[in-house]
Amino acid sequence: MVGLLGKQAQLGKLVHPHLLRHSWITEMLRRGMNPIQLAAIAGASEKVIAEHYAHLSHDDAYDAMARALVSRR
Repeated sequence: MVGLLGKQAQLGKLVHPHLLRHSWITEMLRRGMNPIQLAAIAGASEKVIAEHYAHLSHDDAYDAMARALVSRR
């Protein structure tokens, strides 16, 4: 079903349910979610999250560092 929707949307690449998982985990990391908590929710180890799911750029890392430095909790 997901693959068919990807074809209909003419995304130009194969879409599968696992791609949605990758995208969701990457977006949660970009938004600053704690990787340990994310791993627990996703049912994966933190190592797996870091190695296989996090498709983050250098800009994402810089932004996360900047948010951490100005964060006031």
